[in-house]
Amino acid sequence: MNFIEFCKKHDLKLNNEQAEAVQHIDGPMLMISVPGSGKTAVIITRIAYMILCKGIPPDQILTVTFSADAADSMKKRFKDKFGDSMNISIMPEFRTVHSLAFRIIKLYCSVNNKITYKILKDPSCVIKKILKDDGYEYINDKTLKDIINRISKLRNMMSADQIENIIIDGVNIKALYGKYTCFKKERDLIDFDDMLEMALNILEGSPDILNSFKNKYKYFNVDEAQDNSILQNRIIDILSSENNNIFMAGDEDQCIYGFRGACPQSFFEFESKWGSESILKLETNYRSSAAILETAEKFISQHKNRYKKKLQGVTKDRGKVAVKSFDTMNELTEYIISDHKKYGNAAVLSRNNDALIPIEYAFYKKHSSFNLRDHKNDFFDSVPIHDIISFIKSSLGIKEKYISYYLEPILKNKTHLLHLLHLKALPPSDAAEYILEDMFYSKILISKFKERHSSQEFCAKLNIFEYIAGHHIDHKSLLNDIEKFKAFINTETSSSSISFLTCHGSKGLEFDKVYLIDVTENIFPSGYFTEDDREEELEEEVRLFYVALTRARKEAEILKVNSSKWGMNFPSIFVKRVEGDLEKNGKK
Repeated sequence: MNFIEFCKKHDLKLNNEQAEAVQHIDGPMLMISVPGSGKTAVIITRIAYMILCKGIPPDQILTVTFSADAADSMKKRFKDKFGDSMNISIMPEFRTVHSLAFRIIKLYCSVNNKITYKILKDPSCVIKKILKDDGYEYINDKTLKDIINRISKLRNMMSADQIENIIIDGVNIKALYGKYTCFKKERDLIDFDDMLEMALNILEGSPDILNSFKNKYKYFNVDEAQDNSILQNRIIDILSSENNNIFMAGDEDQCIYGFRGACPQSFFEFESKWGSESILKLETNYRSSAAILETAEKFISQHKNRYKKKLQGVTKDRGKVAVKSFDTMNELTEYIISDHKKYGNAAVLSRNNDALIPIEYAFYKKHSSFNLRDHKNDFFDSVPIHDIISFIKSSLGIKEKYISYYLEPILKNKTHLLHLLHLKALPPSDAAEYILEDMFYSKILISKFKERHSSQEFCAKLNIFEYIAGHHIDHKSLLNDIEKFKAFINTETSSSSISFLTCHGSKGLEFDKVYLIDVTENIFPSGYFTEDDREEELEEEVRLFYVALTRARKEAEILKVNSSKWGMNFPSIFVKRVEGDLEKNGKK
């Protein structure tokens, strides 16, 4: 069966670039795919063409992608589209890099009669216990996440030696990492980064294991290649080095996982290694309206370290990009509740989970359903919200399970016992201000967290708390409602027409309309840049905003609140850039 017959049989309508990619079988190729260009469809179609038209045994083809969900989705799409034509007992493999690494480790252990390792899927519990044993009584989830991400990033960059130079919120990361390593070794545990490091060491030091995998897999597809780390790319390079039949697909403009070691530099190294003729660009977007593509292309083009691309749309709908202002958060939430009903599906996207809390709360109070794709929100356990709630509980005589070690002296002080009596009588909407100013809690925040936490982030948390508190007339009803709300958002997964998720979580998804919120100064882009990494991290924030914009099919709106009680609610440079472009084209 030739290519034309193959396309006719399976009702395939491929553009010229997609057809070229599908028919490229031998040798290296990097397929750079703009958002909505049919990247996944090309990969699974290429695999089917290799098997049905070129007679390549399916078990010689390995497709690697970052997440287990993506691997499962690709496998399902392949079966649904081409399964009936596959008169074979063995299907091609779809795996994550970590799954591949673990197979390498298992074979090595089997051949050498070594122990079988157990996987530590969540290192946070172990690290938290180590920190507690070392006297860190209260480590909030954000700090814990920062510690884990920093260690993982350096390991994936193959720069683990730099761990010894890091201090995060007073925690000596070198000492912590040493104890964490000992904990795993004593129990024959390995985490996901251990898998990658061990697999690479095995491939480099055990020729028999390496040859076993080289003989098994002759063709490699690498999906979302921009999300791979230096360590992951090294494993794939070694395995594919026999025939160099490596087909990489992705988009360096959508590399948004730098915090875990994703390295878009591999895209440019691919060209320098294999030449420009090995590069193919899919530039036709089948998803978004013209207005969205024009804004997105102009926005991302500010980068110099990228491949130039022209976003070409096919939809006839002009669509819309707009910036809308609201005086209060109440007005913004009411607008979303009303407006989203006009669309088949919509999404509220934010830089972090915290910003979604007011929207979720507004829908919760209105008994309106929504899809919540990420239930991991530590807002109520974070600094300063946990402590403010602790103060309120103390004023009502409610014993808190855990009091931050630096709050205990305040709550035991006789002067502050009088403050608690006054706090008890205040309306909930005035509680945070009284705690921060009259009870001098703001001084604690400044002294304890000035090095790591921007004042803007704290102010954002306070504004969210006050938004929720403003719906209540007394502290008891507020506390009860918070517990109900927390339980609600931990279980809400309804099949609604609107979804709430972070920009990171939106990757790979699409919606008729996207509402981008909290694009404010020091929030999006983040205000955590260090001098050494400022340019690199700002570029990633630009890519993240670009990804968020291109999730929209028809319309995208940036929603901003003009004023807030805490902090200065200035729109970020991203909003200003979009507004400037809209004004220049008379579309604001």
